[in-house]
Amino acid sequence: MTIQVKLFGQLRTKTGQETIAIESGSEGSPKLGDVLADIAQNYSEAKNLLFKPDGTIAGGLLISIDDEAAVPDPDLALKAGSTVTLLTAISGG
Repeated sequence: MTIQVKLFGQLRTKTGQETIAIESGSEGSPKLGDVLADIAQNYSEAKNLLFKPDGTIAGGLLISIDDEAAVPDPDLALKAGSTVTLLTAISGG
């Protein structure tokens, strides 16, 4: 099963990718946390944008799934063919 991930902002800069295709095994539905962990593993410079030091999902990460805003829940099950959009919040002064 393939999950498409669209990246914007700093995530696009850190990974050098606009989209990433994540292949999941056949063991049930992939979870949001698994998709984020896969990106962090393959693009180590993006890890701190995806996760806090304690391993929870970063607070400044905006997530939508199939064009609907999503709660940053690592156990959120994804459907086959879903598109996950990730955007880092802009902050500063």
